Amino acid sequence: MGIRLLLVSFLFATACQSPPVRVPVVPSPTAPFLQGEPVLQKVGDFDQPIYVTAPKDDPRLFVVEKTGRVKVLPTNDVFLDLSKEVSNGNEQGLFSLAFAPDYAASGLAYVDYTDLKGDTRVVEFKVDPANRNRLEPASRREVLFVKQPFPNHNGGLVLFDTQGRLIVGFGDGGSGNDPGNRAQDPKELLGKLLRIDLTKPNTPPEILAFGLRNPWRFSYDAEGNLWVGDVGQNAEEEVNRVPAASVSGANFGWRKYEGNMKVTEDKIDESKLIRPVFTYPTSSGCSVTG
Repeated sequence: MGIRLLLVSFLFATACQSPPVRVPVVPSPTAPFLQGEPVLQKVGDFDQPIYVTAPKDDPRLFVVEKTGRVKVLPTNDVFLDLSKEVSNGNEQGLFSLAFAPDYAASGLAYVDYTDLKGDTRVVEFKVDPANRNRLEPASRREVLFVKQPFPNHNGGLVLFDTQGRLIVGFGDGGSGNDPGNRAQDPKELLGKLLRIDLTKPNTPPEILAFGLRNPWRFSYDAEGNLWVGDVGQNAEEEVNRVPAASVSGANFGWRKYEGNMKVTEDKIDESKLIRPVFTYPTSSGCSVTG
């Protein structure tokens, strides 16, 4: 059986300068679905697609376009259109979409984007009861606003953890070498993973983890361990794994460390420092994007 569907997203954060490495696929006798060539099928036309997701037990797929729209597959309906509200610089745009764990009943979905001034907004929308392929624009409720000092390192992923809380990823605010040392500053929301309990209205976000340069994508595995891809600066790209019991208060080390390399002599509390489980040199040509 071939792969029936393949979505290829050209990520704007990726700048591959080296030719791709061709890795031969060795068929496995215990996995017949890997036999033969993948089957590629065009499913639609997209403008800078950077994220794909779906609600639990829902057969549809939702494609996030950096330029401000979310499209539904297989119908190609426009689920949400924020194209007139989204800034679209090199590292700006509409970044991600997350469905509430009870989406089938509540119809609530959340997006993260940079507005026309370049600041981050996390906004809740509710599905149109007359059209399940459309979010109702008038239902918008702002969950979080964070002013951005520079146009890069915005982070941008929103997803729900295993306890049903919304996790929001923020980069350090941009420029180079985190000039405000925001990632280590407990009074700043930048350079952090934030946790928001949406069942408690008007509750401020909690800093879940800190010391991040630009956590473009992260995820939880089945055991609740957190995996984070943190985009490097000049030398090392890194992937981090945080055991479920150690996520709260974890420090990923930026700006003192880039991957395993010491960048500054800053004094930081290293008692909960997370070291990468994998790094590769930026000279390979690609930022870590997932």
